Amino acid sequence: MSRICFLNIINLALESVKEATLKANEDVKSSFEGVNMTRHVFGKTLNKCGIEKIVPFDPHQLKVNCA
Repeated sequence: MSRICFLNIINLALESVKEATLKANEDVKSSFEGVNMTRHVFGKTLNKCGIEKIVPFDPHQLKVNCA
């Protein structure tokens, strides 16, 4: 799995969690925060390697094998 696909999957996972769920369930909130921290650290690591975020990101413009 490419690094770009990994970050996309992490972002999709974080975006799928509803605010109400985070407020209602401490276990989900803790897991959410852990995944968010992992995304942040991984993104910083990629930046240190010279890989930068594309904003706005359009996956249709890239030819990446996510398989």
